[in-house]
Amino acid sequence: SGSPGIAQEPEAAEGLKSWLWTRGLMHHFSAINRWCEEMGAVHFTEVMDGVEELDDYLGDALSEPERQRLLRERYVPKS
Repeated sequence: SGSPGIAQEPEAAEGLKSWLWTRGLMHHFSAINRWCEEMGAVHFTEVMDGVEELDDYLGDALSEPERQRLLRERYVPKS
């Protein structure tokens, strides 16, 4: 009983759950999935290409360590 978990939620972008899992960001799946739907992203590579926009979309929902994991190579500390 109860609401279905993230595992049952369909991913808007193919490979999104695995991509988030490797970054320890699965608890942000619902918000990131919603962003994918709004942006029309259908594959996780499109999410990778738009991570700066995704970072802006998530804003304060991300901790600084999460932001580092999301952006990886593109990470620049906020001054």
